Amino acid sequence: MYRVIRSHRRLQWQWPKPSAQLSRRTLVTDVDVDKARQYCIAQLRQSDYDSFLIRSFIPASRRDAYDAFRALNLELVRLPELVSNPTIGQLRMQFWRDAINNTFAGRPPKEPIMILLHRVLCRLAETLPESNPSSIRFWLLRMINTREKHMDNRPFPSLSTLEDYAENTYSTLMYSMLAALSIQSMHMDHLASHIGKACGIAAVCRGIPVLASPAPPVKSPDGASVVASRDPVLLLPLDIMAETGLREEDVYRHGPEAEGFQDAVFKVATRANDHLITAREMLKNIRAGEHPGHEYEHQSEEQHVYPGSDFGQEDVDPLLRKGFAVLLEGIPATDYLARLETQDFNPFTFDLSLVGEEFEKAGFGSTIEPAEPLASVNGYTGPIVYGNVAINAPFNCLGQNTHEGSNVWLDGLFDPNRCADACTYKTESNLEYGLQDRVCRFFNTYILKRNGVDFAQYCSLYTQLWDSSFATSTGEIGQKLNENQSMQNSDYFYDTFSTFNWTFDHDLHR
Repeated sequence: MYRVIRSHRRLQWQWPKPSAQLSRRTLVTDVDVDKARQYCIAQLRQSDYDSFLIRSFIPASRRDAYDAFRALNLELVRLPELVSNPTIGQLRMQFWRDAINNTFAGRPPKEPIMILLHRVLCRLAETLPESNPSSIRFWLLRMINTREKHMDNRPFPSLSTLEDYAENTYSTLMYSMLAALSIQSMHMDHLASHIGKACGIAAVCRGIPVLASPAPPVKSPDGASVVASRDPVLLLPLDIMAETGLREEDVYRHGPEAEGFQDAVFKVATRANDHLITAREMLKNIRAGEHPGHEYEHQSEEQHVYPGSDFGQEDVDPLLRKGFAVLLEGIPATDYLARLETQDFNPFTFDLSLVGEEFEKAGFGSTIEPAEPLASVNGYTGPIVYGNVAINAPFNCLGQNTHEGSNVWLDGLFDPNRCADACTYKTESNLEYGLQDRVCRFFNTYILKRNGVDFAQYCSLYTQLWDSSFATSTGEIGQKLNENQSMQNSDYFYDTFSTFNWTFDHDLHR
């Protein structure tokens, strides 16, 4: 059974008095909070759609917490691809640590995620004064520290170290949400631990086609070749690779055809599936009023000791109902692993086939219909026609990435106006939060084809204009996945206002 430790003295979270909580410089208004909320939701919708769907099941009173935690995770995940050297990465990680500490001290920086997190903490203080937000702070800082440790994409020596990584990132995100819901239960932590480990391991499998492929070639503004921002890396555990006879260089050269590759992916994916099976069995036992089946390996660690936790079934059932939405994180991982199995554990073919299936299920035809008119877009100059190629954006003169993000639409239409809206929204959001060096200055939109069939409208946003000499991308990346991708109706539009007013070089995109 779980060990239950009773505290002799209950610790209370000491909130600063409202008059001392914020200086005039850091005052947060309702307008600020609303804009921060929309920013975080937009980030999830664009880059973490699984979380965007799950957020609807989170209790409305704590949905802001979920949005802030997941948006923060996205920022941390993106950092390795955005920095040119480890020192810059460490500085950015320190920024997030300082931001967390200042926000919990009542001094949130003018940054959307921290503004929304500050609102969460204020609501907790108002509605649940007995809550302990220091637990949330502990989990968020642990996630930041773990992400920083693995910024260099170092290999995992063993499968158990991969599990530790997943515990300190994905499981920790779930612990943060349980803390925001004021759920203090060893049973819930135990379930979150197994589900989070499954999610983390599945995420590593998902990332193989991206990280194991060479970074796209880039050129400087003067046409010179620029060293790629990263080298390819394979994050499968070294002990599994040794067991299956898999060599990294074989994957870089031959992709999924490398000897032992699919066997290695199978063994790693099986461990993720084992955690999901364990979580299901635990949930079944707990609901039946029985012992979960095995002890929780982290029960004696910091922030996992709860006075009077999980004494009887009458205490557990309400907690399961209250926190069940947090456990839904296991559904996308379950779905991914099932689909990976249908692809014979070849993640290189999985992603494109998945998108294609969803595209077909949505009932879209084989031809994307252009919206009328295509001659102009409000507020932008263009179109300038590229034909069947797209921009291959170089770094700017400071060696910084000028790509500001991408949007994809699978609704069977081709409408440059919605790409313009995305570019305008990106600029307004960045300027609102003082990010003047991240202005969307132009966009390139086109119809992406797969095997000769219209597939989606793709829109790439940039912080700097590049002329037609940089339109060299033909979709060759898709050929590495045994898919023949190409472009059609490639046009670009630029923001005249930005052209004349934002003439300095831009920082990295997020």
